[in-house]
Amino acid sequence: MTICRLSDPVRSANKDNLSFSLLPRMFPQVGNLSERVEIFRGACSRVQQLRSKLIAHNDLSTRLKPMENPLPGVKRTDIDQILFLAADVLNVID
Repeated sequence: MTICRLSDPVRSANKDNLSFSLLPRMFPQVGNLSERVEIFRGACSRVQQLRSKLIAHNDLSTRLKPMENPLPGVKRTDIDQILFLAADVLNVID
């Protein structure tokens, strides 16, 4: 859930999110921070899909017809890559 929160967009449902997407606005002087954040967010897409359809919400079609609406697999290597990219974003700010 934390990975998904960090990869959320700047705003959802008319409310600001505390996510990496805010960082380029907060640190405009840091070069290529926007690109690093987008790479991080892209790496989180499968985890985001799991959160949206399985954990945070009960997606009707996913629950009733899982074979017709398969969810992506997430491997340990995916999580390791996401954590590496998150560290990269934080290190470039530091």
